[in-house]
Amino acid sequence: MFLPNRTLYVADNLRVLRGMDSETVDLIATDPPFNAKRSFNAPLGSKAATQRFDDRWRWDEVTDEWHDLLATDHPAIKEVIEAAVVIEGGQVTDRGIETGVENSIAAFLAWMAPRVVEMHRILKPTGSLYLHCDDAANSYLRLLLDAVFGRSNFRNEIVWKRTAGKGLNPTRYVRNCDRILYYAKGAKPTWNQQYDPFDPAYGSDWRKDERGPWEDADLTGGKEGGPEAYKTFRGVTPSAGRAWAPPPRNKFPPDAGLPDNYESLNALSKCEALDDAGLIHWPRKAGGIPRYKKYLSTLPGIYASDLIVNIPPVSSRSRERTGWRTQKPLNSTGASSKYPRMRAIL
Repeated sequence: MFLPNRTLYVADNLRVLRGMDSETVDLIATDPPFNAKRSFNAPLGSKAATQRFDDRWRWDEVTDEWHDLLATDHPAIKEVIEAAVVIEGGQVTDRGIETGVENSIAAFLAWMAPRVVEMHRILKPTGSLYLHCDDAANSYLRLLLDAVFGRSNFRNEIVWKRTAGKGLNPTRYVRNCDRILYYAKGAKPTWNQQYDPFDPAYGSDWRKDERGPWEDADLTGGKEGGPEAYKTFRGVTPSAGRAWAPPPRNKFPPDAGLPDNYESLNALSKCEALDDAGLIHWPRKAGGIPRYKKYLSTLPGIYASDLIVNIPPVSSRSRERTGWRTQKPLNSTGASSKYPRMRAIL
C-alpha cells in the first residue's frame, strides 16, 4: 500500500496496518487505549468536541480478532491471553472462554494482539516500537510484547512523571506516572544516543582555565593502538597492558589549537600535540601517568535514562491543546530544544 508522507488515517489502525508492506517502517510510537475502564469525552468547545472513546472491553466485541489471531499460529500469544482470563477469574474450556467480568483485561489483550503482530511485521529489522501505557495494563502488555517481539528484544520500560499527583488514596502511593515500553525488532536496532541537560551546578567544582571548566580523564586504553601507542611519552611509559589512547579532535573545544593534520597522527604524536596545546594534565608526582583535560563545554549532557521528569503534560494554555483528556505533549513548552527527548521518542 502506497502511503504518501504525513498521511493521516482516521480509522481502525488494524485495517491500515494490514495494508502496509512488511519491513518498511523504522519507528512506531503508539498510544493505544489504556484499559482505563471508563469512557472519554472531549469538552464542548474544544478542537476535539463531539469525539468520544469507550475504554471498556468486553469479550464478545473482540472474538473476531481473537479467532484471526488463532489462525496465524501464535501459541505464545494464546497462552498470555488465556492466562489473563484465569487471573481475572474466568475459565478456558473446550467450549470457549468465559472471562467472568464485564470489563476484561483479557479482551483488551485480544484486541491489542493482532495490532502488535502487524506492527512487528511492518518494522524493519533495525526498527523499534515505543508503546505508551499506564499501570492499568503495563504488566500484561509486557507479556504480550514479549510473546511477539521476543523477551530478548525488550529494551526499556520508560517511566514518565506526567503530573504532580493523581488518584489520591489513603491506602496507596500517588499515581502520577505513565509508562513507555521500548522494544526492538532485532538484535541491532537503530539507536541515536539521547542526552538530558546537566544540572546547573554540574561542573562547578571542576578546575578552570581560559577554555572553561575541565576535569582530568584517562589518556590510556586497553585496546591495540599501533606500536607508537606503547612508547614513552615525554618520560612516561603506559602501565602494563595499557596504551596511549588520545581522544579525537571533537572531544576538545574548537579553539584548542590542535594541528590541521591531528587525525592522521599516530597515538604518540597526538599525545605530543595535545601537550603542546596545553590539553594534558601532568600529576605532581614524578613519573605519574598524564591525563587529558575533558572540558565541560564539549560534553553533550548526561545519558538519558528510563526516568523522564522534565517533560510536562499539555497545559491549559498550550497552543497544541485539543481538549482531549488523554492528549500527550508533542512540542509542549519548546520540547524540541528544552526537552529534546520528546522529539526523539515521538
